[in-house]
Amino acid sequence: MKPNIRFLLMASLLLATAVFAQQKGSFTDPRDKKTYKTVKIGEQVWMAQNLDYNGEDGFLGLCYGDVPKDKIRKPENCKKYGRLYDWGEALKACPSGWHLSSYHEWQALVDFVGGEEIAGKKLKAKSGWTAYDFSGTSHKAPKCKWTEQTKEEIDNRGRVITPAGVVEYDKCITDEYGFSALPGGGSYDYFREIDSIGIFWSSNDHDSDLAYLWTMYYGSEEIRNGHFDKSYLFSVRCIQDVAAEATNKTDKINSAAARSQQQIYNTQEAIRKWKDMAERRGCYKTTASKKQDPNCKMILRTLSQEEERLKSLTKKEQP
Repeated sequence: MKPNIRFLLMASLLLATAVFAQQKGSFTDPRDKKTYKTVKIGEQVWMAQNLDYNGEDGFLGLCYGDVPKDKIRKPENCKKYGRLYDWGEALKACPSGWHLSSYHEWQALVDFVGGEEIAGKKLKAKSGWTAYDFSGTSHKAPKCKWTEQTKEEIDNRGRVITPAGVVEYDKCITDEYGFSALPGGGSYDYFREIDSIGIFWSSNDHDSDLAYLWTMYYGSEEIRNGHFDKSYLFSVRCIQDVAAEATNKTDKINSAAARSQQQIYNTQEAIRKWKDMAERRGCYKTTASKKQDPNCKMILRTLSQEEERLKSLTKKEQP
């Protein structure tokens, strides 16, 4: 008796779905009784929501749009996107048994889901992000899935290089691991880019002024890392404690010279990635739409900061 291939495929899919579903859970923070969704991705257990804890005294972090001195509060933003913290606050914000995710833990997550070029698509929440017209055909009807007719290409000998046909594109957010990253924006000089950018602190600092973070953008399948001023306010994702000693070993740099060289290398890599992103998004174009594009503004601003940082680091290395 021949096996029913369709039945076996469906059964495998259901089994895989059931196994994945078992990786999801929840955690109630004993400090304020708030409950967070959790998800196991690879060997890591993450909170599947941005942290929203305001400390024992109620002054830890801010909601997007808060102006306490003017008695302006936006608790609805904390409820949806979580709280925004400066780096020092982020280090101590997670509950016992959890910690602010390190640069290397973020890197492990990104590698597990397929790398920086595709991680944004797989880790972002399906809703909550500004819509984007990937096809470039209509700003009134943003879409992430479309088809394009391709023309037949013939070389100078009359041979068909590329046959005519239809190409399908699918850049829709999948959130296939249940990480559900949200665009909480941030506060750097002022609150900006909620619904458009999700910026997440890591526990690793770059130097006395800057700390590493990871960023996802609306209209992009990518995730990128960089470093920003520790006083800025960004989102926090907590990760469950595991063999902390192993993580600590990878985070330490054994000498000042090695640390300096690592900083230069990291900054050079960051510049390369930001330049690549600027090229991909057309940020060097002088059109009015590109000048006003919030993603391009942030990309070019960050690139300029990285280039200034590299100048400073290389100057220190000169005899």
